[in-house]
Formats: sequence, structure tokens, C-alpha cells
Amino acid sequence: MVQAFKKVTIPQFVADWIEHAKFEDYHLLGAMDAIAISGRKKLYEWFREDDNMELFARAWLDGYEIHGTRYVVTDGNHLYFKNYQEDVEIVILVDEQPGTMEYVKKFNTKEEAQEAADILGWKVQEVE
Repeated sequence: MVQAFKKVTIPQFVADWIEHAKFEDYHLLGAMDAIAISGRKKLYEWFREDDNMELFARAWLDGYEIHGTRYVVTDGNHLYFKNYQEDVEIVILVDEQPGTMEYVKKFNTKEEAQEAADILGWKVQEVE
């Protein structure tokens, strides 16, 4: 029986490396070894800190969430939530509803969020 693990939280630059390494068809050890020769000083320093080697392996194997600034699209009272049901593409959720932030579309970059905001005529807001 395969046990499910909780996803770990990593910085965006680490997630970028994992995606790059998987795209290049690295295996876990190869991805870890290549960090030292990648020329990415920030990534290398993060990898060598504390228990980050194990955190990297958990992220690689079990998936991850990205730590750091995320962005949402809002009109000031409502938040943007993208839904793919039949012909429905967006649903607007009111901020005061309990649990709303769990379902709101969170963008990793301000540029991605701005594209959706421009379509709706809304604005981008940073969230933790």
C-alpha cells in the first residue's frame, strides 16, 4: 500500500528547478547532483541549508506548494475563481464567505494574474 504524504512548501526558484529537471528527464539523484553545477547560486545555497536536501526530495516525490508571494485578482469586493464546468469559466466569490480563499485562483507571478485582471477590468492583489 502506498502511503500519501502531505505536500511540502518550497520557494518558487526551487519549484522552477524541479520542473526544469523533470522536463529534462532527470532522475531525483541527477537533479540533486546538477544543482551544484547549474550556476544557480541561490538554489545551491538553499539546497545546502539545514534539511533542505530532504525537503527537495519530498517535493520531488510527493509534490509541493510554493512558498512566497502569490497573487489574486479582485475588484475590491470579490475574488476571481476559475472553474471548468461545462460552459462556465469563471465564478465570482465574495470575500466574507468562510473558506473562500481555499478555492480562489492564486497565481505564482504578477504577470499571470495581470492577464486575468486585464480581461475582467479588475486589479491584482498580493496574498501570503
